[in-house]
Amino acid sequence: MEDTLNRKQLKLLMDVSNVLNSSVDIDHTIDSIMRETINAIDAADGGVLFLYDEKENVLLPKSSQGFRLHNIDNVRLAPGESMTGLAFLAKNCLVFPTQELIKKTTSSMNKTSFVELEKAIPHYPSAAICAPIIRDGKSIGVITLDCFYSNKEFTQEDINLVEAIAHQAAVALEKANLYKAKEEHLNEMQHLNEKMVEQNALLKRSIDIHSNLTDLVLHGEGLSSIMHYIYQNIGYHAILISELGHVMASTIDSPFTPAETQTLLNSLEEAANETNPISPIKLTCKQLGDVSVVLLPIGSAEGNLGVLALLADGEISEMILAALGHACAVISLEILKNQAAFDTEQTLKGEFIEELLSGNVDRAFFERAKHLNLSEKGHFTSFMLRFREFDVTNQYDNHLQRQMVVLIQKYIDEHLHSGVAVAKNEQILVAISFEHPSARETREYQLNELLSYIKQQIQLKEWKTDIQCGIGRSYTHLTQLKKSFHEASKCIQFLRSYDLQIDELRYHDLGVQRLLLQNTKEELTDFVEETLGPLLQYERSKKTELLETLILYLDHNQNVKKTAEAMHIHLNTLAYRLKRVETILEVDFQDSRQFLDVHMALNLYQYLQKGTVEITRM
Repeated sequence: MEDTLNRKQLKLLMDVSNVLNSSVDIDHTIDSIMRETINAIDAADGGVLFLYDEKENVLLPKSSQGFRLHNIDNVRLAPGESMTGLAFLAKNCLVFPTQELIKKTTSSMNKTSFVELEKAIPHYPSAAICAPIIRDGKSIGVITLDCFYSNKEFTQEDINLVEAIAHQAAVALEKANLYKAKEEHLNEMQHLNEKMVEQNALLKRSIDIHSNLTDLVLHGEGLSSIMHYIYQNIGYHAILISELGHVMASTIDSPFTPAETQTLLNSLEEAANETNPISPIKLTCKQLGDVSVVLLPIGSAEGNLGVLALLADGEISEMILAALGHACAVISLEILKNQAAFDTEQTLKGEFIEELLSGNVDRAFFERAKHLNLSEKGHFTSFMLRFREFDVTNQYDNHLQRQMVVLIQKYIDEHLHSGVAVAKNEQILVAISFEHPSARETREYQLNELLSYIKQQIQLKEWKTDIQCGIGRSYTHLTQLKKSFHEASKCIQFLRSYDLQIDELRYHDLGVQRLLLQNTKEELTDFVEETLGPLLQYERSKKTELLETLILYLDHNQNVKKTAEAMHIHLNTLAYRLKRVETILEVDFQDSRQFLDVHMALNLYQYLQKGTVEITRM
C-alpha cells in the first residue's frame, strides 16, 4: 500500500503512526485516530470512528469531529446499515462521491439513528469515504470521513491514505486494548489484594472480639461486661432479653416497655427457624427515641434462651454479623453457666430446706446455714408461693419459676438481711431472716414490700401466671422455721381447699379457722347450713338487714352502743333485730356454746363467700 502513496502522504502516515503509538490509553488513541486522519485528508471536513460491539451487534460512535456530539452519540448502526455498516460488512474501503448516493444509502438507517444523524450534521455531505478497521481478517470498526463542501472531493490518494491510516489504527487499537486488558487485570488483582487485606483485618478483628469475649466469660465478668464490650467495640447499644421478656443485661437503662419487649419476643418466635438476623423493627426507645431494633436469637441445644436486641440503623456488615455470632455463642455459654450455677445453688438450698423441714438438724446444718448467711437466732419467717396451674413438662412454666426464684433472691440480697428462695414442684419456698433486733411493724412492712414487689413484677412483665401466697408466723430461732413453713403450707392448703379468690393468706389471720383445716369443703358447708341456714334463707326472702346487723354486732365485740352507732340506728332497733335473729336461729346468745357456734359459722360463711363456694341448700 505504501507504494501507492507519494512522499507527502508517507510523511503524513508516519506522523499519524507516531501520534497513534504515543499513547496506550484507549480513549486517547481513538480520539487521536480521528483527529489525525481528518488533518491528513484535505477533503475531510468531519468524520466519525465507529467500533463494533459484539454483545449488542451494533457499531457505536466512539469519536467524532464536525458533528453535534450529543446527537451523534445516540446513533446505533447494525452491520450492513447505512454507509458505515456496508463498509463494515464489505471489509473494503467504500467511496460515496455524490450527495444523492449518500442520501440514498443513508435512508436504510433505522429511524431513531436517522433522526439523530440529521440533528448532528450541518447538512448532507457532498462526498464520503468509509474505511473499515480490520484486524486478523475481522472488521472491528469503521472510519467514516465526510466532505461537507462541494468544491472539494476525495482523490484516489486520499483513499489510499485513509486505508493506510485504518491499518495503523487497527494496530494502535489492538495495542491499546491489550494494555487496557492488562491494566484492568492489574487493577482487579490490586482490588482482590486490597479485599484480602481488608478481609484479613476483619477476620483478625473478629477473632480478637471472639477471644476477648471468651476471656470475659473465663474471668467471670458476667453478662453486663459482655454487653458493654459489644457496645464499645462493635458500636451498637444492646439489650439481652430472656425468653420470658426479662431484661438480663443492657447498655442503657429501662430501654423498652413490657409491650415493646413482647413485640420483640413475638418477632423472635416468628423467625425461630431463621439463621439470619430478623429484619429491623421500628420501636420507640425510652432513652433514644425512635430506633430500629435488630434481633439475634440466643440459643443452645436445650432450646431458646432469649434474644439479643441491637439498636442498629441500616444494614449490619458481614464482619459485624460474624462478631455478633461469636457474641451470641459466648452469651449462650454464659447463660448456660449461670443456669448451671443456679441449679447447683438450688440443689444446696433445697437440701438445706429439706433438712430443716425434716428436723434433721446437726452442726453440719448450722454450718450450711452460715454459708447461706443465716444465723441461729434472730427473726425468721417464711412464705410459700403456689402456681395455680403448673405443668412440670412445660418449658415456659419451668423458665417462669426459675426467673421468679432469681427475682425473689435478688430482692432479698439487696433489700433484706438474708434469706433463701427455693423452687419445689409447683411451689416456691422462701425463708427470710430479718435484722436483729427489729420491730414487729418493721418486719411486717419489709415482708409486705417484698410481696408487693413480686406482684408488681408479674404484672409489669406480663407473665402468664396466677399465684397464691401462704405466709407463716415469725419465730426467733432458725430451727423454728419448720413451724413457719408448716403454717405457710396450711394457708396454701386452706386457699386450695376452699377455692378462695384471695391470693394471699397469713396464718395468724386464720384465727379459729385454722382448727378447721382438716375438714372438707362439704363438711364446712354443712356446718354453716345447719347453724345459719334459717337466717340466710330469711334474708333472701325478706331482704332485711338482720345478717348485716349480726356481723357488725360480732365485729364490735357485742358492744350494742358501738354497733348501733356504726349502723346509725336506735338501741331499741338493734335490740329488736338481735332478738329476731335469736328467734329465727332458735338460739340464745346468753348460751356460750350456742353463741360460739353462731360466731364460728358466721366467720366460715364470710370466708367461703370470698371464694367460689356457694351455700346452695340454704
